Amino acid sequence: VCSKSPDRHVVDEAIERGRRESEKSTEVAKPLVFRNPKNSKQISGF
Repeated sequence: VCSKSPDRHVVDEAIERGRRESEKSTEVAKPLVFRNPKNSKQISGF
């Protein structure tokens, strides 16, 4: 967004809000699980 845009403050506020949320996140990232026929049944509970 251009610095001359009348809505620039909306974008800046959203970016700042995202930064604050990411800083207080204590959730641990889970590894990606690539599905295959065998683990697909385990993941889905069958």
